[in-house]
Amino acid sequence: MDKFNINNMKRIQNIILLGIPLIFILACIFHFLYDVTGKSTIAAIIFPINESIFEHLKLALYPTIFYWLFAYIINYKYYNINLSKWIIGCTCSLILNILIILSCYYIFKGAFNYSSFFLDICSILVSTGLGQLVSLHVYKNIHNIKLPLIISLILILSLIILFTFFTFNPPELPLFIDYSNG
Repeated sequence: MDKFNINNMKRIQNIILLGIPLIFILACIFHFLYDVTGKSTIAAIIFPINESIFEHLKLALYPTIFYWLFAYIINYKYYNINLSKWIIGCTCSLILNILIILSCYYIFKGAFNYSSFFLDICSILVSTGLGQLVSLHVYKNIHNIKLPLIISLILILSLIILFTFFTFNPPELPLFIDYSNG
């Protein structure tokens, strides 16, 4: 790898790692924006509308998508970012983020009947950090990208559609119950 490509990869690595604090901060801000927007229907698509675990998964989904989208738009031409690898990396971060948050919630709440605001914040921070680290590894090491790219695009689009649908049509399942008010 020549010096230009090594420097570009270091910059891309820094952009992905910068996502850890920025996605976390976005998630914290997003938590309150539904009420701030006057509980608009459009805001309900992106921001949590109640305290259910499902709605809190939006704090992993949309801040991650927005960060990866804006980071790409701002940096792609300066650092020769590969769009296909970028989308695959974003998808890996999203999936791991969601799985870790769900795991933390169900392990602590389900197994130990323990929940706390601090634990919720930590699970978002840990999931974001691990998601970004895995996505960095994927970006650096993936070579055959056609099938993973198609799968990634389908997954991201499916998540957005499913989250939107279930926001307005939540099934009567524990994942969708707001335990703060039933």
